[in-house]
Amino acid sequence: MTVLDAGTEQLERRRSHFRQYGALALLAVGVAALGFLVPGFYSPENVTNLLRQTSVLGIVALGQTVVLLVSGVDLSVGAVIGLTVMTMAEFTRGQDALIPLCVAVIFGLAAAVGLANGLLITKRNVPPFIATLAIGVLVEGTRLAYTHGYPSATIPPGIRPLGLITVGPIPLVFFMFIVLGIGLWFALGRMTYGRRVYAIGLSPKVARLAGVNVDRVTISVYVLCALTAAVAGLVLSGWIGYVDKYVGRDFAFDSITVAVVGGTSFAGGQGGILGSVFGALFLMLILNLVVLLGVDPNAQLVVKALIVLVAVYFAEARRRRTLRAG
Repeated sequence: MTVLDAGTEQLERRRSHFRQYGALALLAVGVAALGFLVPGFYSPENVTNLLRQTSVLGIVALGQTVVLLVSGVDLSVGAVIGLTVMTMAEFTRGQDALIPLCVAVIFGLAAAVGLANGLLITKRNVPPFIATLAIGVLVEGTRLAYTHGYPSATIPPGIRPLGLITVGPIPLVFFMFIVLGIGLWFALGRMTYGRRVYAIGLSPKVARLAGVNVDRVTISVYVLCALTAAVAGLVLSGWIGYVDKYVGRDFAFDSITVAVVGGTSFAGGQGGILGSVFGALFLMLILNLVVLLGVDPNAQLVVKALIVLVAVYFAEARRRRTLRAG
């Protein structure tokens, strides 16, 4: 390695550290500033609500991040969440005794959705956008046809603590979010599976030549994404305590937004779990600020769109710099 190569590598490493720790510092400054600028931001009720919303969305975004790392996308996560909440209500009919069996059924259904996505993409070469959109519409349409668009049966009381229990102002789901995040961070950063995921994202052909079973790994990330959506759906069923036809509707777009804001590239092979954790916190802080300032809730869509555009712009600029450096 020449002195120039070593210098370039060191500079890129510093840039990477700056992006990670700079985002953390910016998030910390933003949180501190909101406490002074927005009355009620640090109230226990607002902190609990903010962390709960962040965690539910963040859990979905963790799975979405892994899918994006293999140059994919999963638009069916919202449908899986809706299916989870409906199944919890319809299967148990409000009976706590049926919760364990119902959870097993829910994870089985979610895995089937992820498997269908993965098989269409790998075995039939259907583009991820089309495959996951079609499966999502199929699942959502089946759910609405079964319920006729009306609220389903009763959510059992035994599942409610999953979404409502707190430790001080910190909800239980926040700890679940952190534990899942640590687990996936370890799997992607310290295990062979993670190296295979990144390799596929960078170049499926090269990964295949290196002996990676590209189809198997790709299918596994879609199953993983569906399972994280099911976890979020279980928490959401306990939190809201009822089912309506709109549940889970915005999670596909929002989870992609979180991942992109966290530095995960649509091109695949770049990004990670830590960035998505920060992305979830950042996005929900901004949306929480919009609500506390009394801005029209419809403006949240404008805010989300602007955040995505800015994040994609900077991500593309980083990609071009990397290509020029290479």
